[in-house]
Amino acid sequence: MKLLVFIILTITGISVFAMDRMGVCPQSSGLAGICIFDPNVNCLEDSECAAGEKCCSEGCNKVCKRALGVQDHAGACPAPSGLVGICVFIPGYNCLSDSECRADQKCCSEGCGRVCKTAIR
Repeated sequence: MKLLVFIILTITGISVFAMDRMGVCPQSSGLAGICIFDPNVNCLEDSECAAGEKCCSEGCNKVCKRALGVQDHAGACPAPSGLVGICVFIPGYNCLSDSECRADQKCCSEGCGRVCKTAIR
């Protein structure tokens, strides 16, 4: 019986291990297009999206969109230092959203990337 349930879940694409991220999806734009799954554009679950995003319905596919209802950290970003470097995303150093930073920090622009900086209050 367990094997049958596993096969059904696998065939239908339902993942019992995937955790949904906090927040809700914004409303679909209502645009229709050709229904071809492109792994460079479309997603199947939240874990495929950047921090602060959810895998949301858009037409006949799903795409990563910024989640609604997720609080940004208080304060504002300080001005960028003006330094320019090699544009490489380094996990643990660079960030994509405030949720990756400490509570007193914001994810701010710095050169060609974003880093956690102490927020101006």
